[in-house]
Amino acid sequence: NTDHRSLGELFYLYVQEVAEITFDHSMRLIMIALLSTVKEFFAFTDAQMAGFVQQFINNLPNYLKAPLEACAEQLSAA
Repeated sequence: NTDHRSLGELFYLYVQEVAEITFDHSMRLIMIALLSTVKEFFAFTDAQMAGFVQQFINNLPNYLKAPLEACAEQLSAA
């Protein structure tokens, strides 16, 4: 490719990475809101919340499971 304005594949790799960051960030915000609301409203223990989160993730389509599992792990470690 002789068009140096887009630097070939670099442009597309950057666009894909930005889209993934946006998706991951969005999912993290949704998970934080969901978990804090459920814990506050139902007064779940940490063990109950872990079970709830795992069941919630298990009920999702496969393409959403991996990002949300990673997000849930980060939230439980925090």
